[in-house]
Amino acid sequence: MKTQVATLEASDNAAIAEEGKKAVEMEENVSKLLTKRKRIATNMLNAISESSFLKKSDLVDTMDCGADSCFKSTSSMSYRELTDEEKEKLQKQVRSITN
Repeated sequence: MKTQVATLEASDNAAIAEEGKKAVEMEENVSKLLTKRKRIATNMLNAISESSFLKKSDLVDTMDCGADSCFKSTSSMSYRELTDEEKEKLQKQVRSITN
């Protein structure tokens, strides 16, 4: 990714270099947002499991959310694999938090 950014920055076209910087910045913001949400969700799950008689794994199973999808970190590669609609939704959330 850094080599791609360097290539874009070295480009003669200023608009391309600026778009590259914006893309990297947006990806970093989304990554931070996803990390923050994962931490919040994990903290909530821990608080619920402390007062629950169920084991943590059983509690996750009773929710409509598997551990595979909800509590794994999202890398920038998986962000690139999102649909345009999902990316737009995440970008709106990032803008609302950062503004």
